[in-house]
Amino acid sequence: MKKVRVTLHAIKNHETGDDPGDTLEIYGDLYARQVIVNDFGEFESLVEHRLFHKPGGDAIHLGEGTQFQINESREFEIHPNQFLWVGGHLAEHDSTSANDNMGFVDEKIPYEHLTTDRIEVHFQESDQIAKAIYGITKLN
Repeated sequence: MKKVRVTLHAIKNHETGDDPGDTLEIYGDLYARQVIVNDFGEFESLVEHRLFHKPGGDAIHLGEGTQFQINESREFEIHPNQFLWVGGHLAEHDSTSANDNMGFVDEKIPYEHLTTDRIEVHFQESDQIAKAIYGITKLN
């Protein structure tokens, strides 16, 4: 068993791209999850913690290269044959057209590969890119 602390440090506007204006208006939900493969061969969440939530009407405005600090942490006990997933769903609010879905993205880390790394989860629509920046700290 590996005991770890997962921290969602920030969301970064990596590239504003073709979005009108000079900021991305980011909203959505980001998580850390303890996941197993069940008897049917499907991924199943055992423990789920939402570390970020913003509805579309309350999006954060990020200039290119800037970060929105979050620093939310949760602890997990990951066992052999389990996974740690970090990620979720982000979108970009547009006032002049339909909102941009930047994707449902999870980095899936198997027990054997759990390290104390910085993990950037990449969300993209067209050439608009946002990254969720996570850190993992081993506690045992």
